[in-house]
Amino acid sequence: MKKAIRCIRIGVDCIANVPVDVRSGGLEYLGFDFNVKKEEAEEMKKFIVDALNSFEIPLSSMFCYGEVDLSEDNVWTKEKIIEELIKIGKTINDLDFKPYNYVHSNDEEMIANMLDNFEYDPSKRGKVLTKYDKLKKHIK
Repeated sequence: MKKAIRCIRIGVDCIANVPVDVRSGGLEYLGFDFNVKKEEAEEMKKFIVDALNSFEIPLSSMFCYGEVDLSEDNVWTKEKIIEELIKIGKTINDLDFKPYNYVHSNDEEMIANMLDNFEYDPSKRGKVLTKYDKLKKHIK
């Protein structure tokens, strides 16, 4: 029997859903939920912010909302997160409506406030984009 891995749940809100969908029972925000290893949670939050920036996916908020024990197969890795952003992120970017309360993920102050001990460094953006462009080529 495989040992369970303690994970932190990270919620990522990208854009506000349209009001009619929310009133119909839809989610208030469209985004992602990732279960990452507890000991890697801070590093993974930074990675997610960088990845969202790389794919130009907006970021409204990020939060941790619980802990859960999971098998290795259900834990999100950096590769799985990139795969999901490629798959779902395009849909988010292609939406025709302007989101409500939209804050672009390049807002340095907002990012710094979200992540403890993290300062956004725009000078590293080129390195991050190159890294993810290489990863994208290997993920189909």
